Amino acid sequence: MKRLAVGLCLALALNFSGLQYSHAASSPEFYTLAEYTLPQTEEAGGQANIILSAKLINNKVVNPGEIFSYNKTVGPRTISRGFTYGSSVAWTGRGYQLVPDVGGGVCRTATVLHQAVKKAGLTPIERHNHSLEVPYAKQGEDAAVWYGKWDYKFKNTLPYPVKIVAYADSEKVEVKIEAYSPVKVQLNEQLFNNKAALFFKEGTTMIFWQDAKDLLNLTAATDPLGTVTFEIPTEKEENKKYLKFANNSSTAILSVVSGEATEETLLKLPAATEVKDGNMYIPLRTVCEVMNYDIAYNEQTNKLIITQKGGEGIQN
Repeated sequence: MKRLAVGLCLALALNFSGLQYSHAASSPEFYTLAEYTLPQTEEAGGQANIILSAKLINNKVVNPGEIFSYNKTVGPRTISRGFTYGSSVAWTGRGYQLVPDVGGGVCRTATVLHQAVKKAGLTPIERHNHSLEVPYAKQGEDAAVWYGKWDYKFKNTLPYPVKIVAYADSEKVEVKIEAYSPVKVQLNEQLFNNKAALFFKEGTTMIFWQDAKDLLNLTAATDPLGTVTFEIPTEKEENKKYLKFANNSSTAILSVVSGEATEETLLKLPAATEVKDGNMYIPLRTVCEVMNYDIAYNEQTNKLIITQKGGEGIQN
């Protein structure tokens, strides 16, 4: 039987501080594919190890076909590298028991990563169970790591890079798997500084609503429920046109106001609106069509081409 310790996310009550760090901000080239969160352990030593291990895997980019290794990325769990004593499972001759071990706790970070990887549709290629059932995951859903022996690995089977965004503090451990979006937005031969990455969903381009507002020079507002309303320019000043998107909806409402009369049309969206990282994404095609633009994607240049019907239009 194996006689080495496998780290649990329990720890000795040691006082460590100063290892917390702020959330890593997503860049406009990446969007969230999946995320997973677990509560933090209550033990101070384990918290320190979990926070440090999350920091070490944070912002790691895994290219298509590349294999990510947790042990290689986190490295040896030693005092000199900032790890401390936590509780691990070891065979003591009287069965598996908790014993003090430098780095105890890092398995919780690996488990959160494993769950996010699965939700993102990536392929785990090495994972181990703890020898005792852990309180934060069912056996078969955890990821026990042991430097030099047991690793957690996954392969990026997607055709584009992914990024691990990891964060831990005294309350929680969270991991996001973000995907790279190669689509760039260019307006009038100048690169558009989008706040969030565009991505494809069901064959249509999804864009952060504020980016759509800035890109097409529209007025827009949001209400406490998260509904976004765009004001669409009209030829007659006395007429008003509004396009309204609700969170996680497969339809939008187009309202045309003429004097005291209001006409509303329910529009079927090519893909439902979606909230990622607290931001609502909408189908760019729908906004363009309401504004009388055609939109097409050029795969060779990774550009969206938006053309005004009956005119030269704009290229993005």
